Amino acid sequence: MKYLYLVLFCSMQTIIAHANSGSAHIPPTECYFSSGDLFKRTSINVSNITDSNVEITITLYNHNGILVTDGDNNPSGGNLQAHFNYQNYTDNLTDSSLSLTIPANGAVQIWIHGGQGSQSILCSGKIEWTQQSKAAIALIASIENREFWRDSRRASSGRNALQINNGQPF
Repeated sequence: MKYLYLVLFCSMQTIIAHANSGSAHIPPTECYFSSGDLFKRTSINVSNITDSNVEITITLYNHNGILVTDGDNNPSGGNLQAHFNYQNYTDNLTDSSLSLTIPANGAVQIWIHGGQGSQSILCSGKIEWTQQSKAAIALIASIENREFWRDSRRASSGRNALQINNGQPF
């Protein structure tokens, strides 16, 4: 029996030591589009908690099961936008919404613009990552919805956040 436990323990250590990819589900969340003086923004915030670059792919579907895409390969415009620390951005993909590289210990914020005018959509999907190192976990992520008035006469603002994977690294 001692040998069986030793074999199982060694097998689990091998699995963990060779992991260099992972994924997490993005729970359904309302994705906004700004309209007039009221600005609403939905973002996915992703942090790389390793000392090596991590390549991520985000796949989002709207409430009708249609892939949310942009297709302009412009991280500063369109339905999907990247902000802060990233490299190799592309959103001209057929089977996912976007991919990019997050540098070691870096973070990126992906803005999702849901519809046209004051419309919004319900989004869900997944975040997948790969890395050349042998990391078993690499990312921490959250979804944030924020709204505020662009008009300086109104000072209202609101924000809520949801931790992806219950806030646990994946």
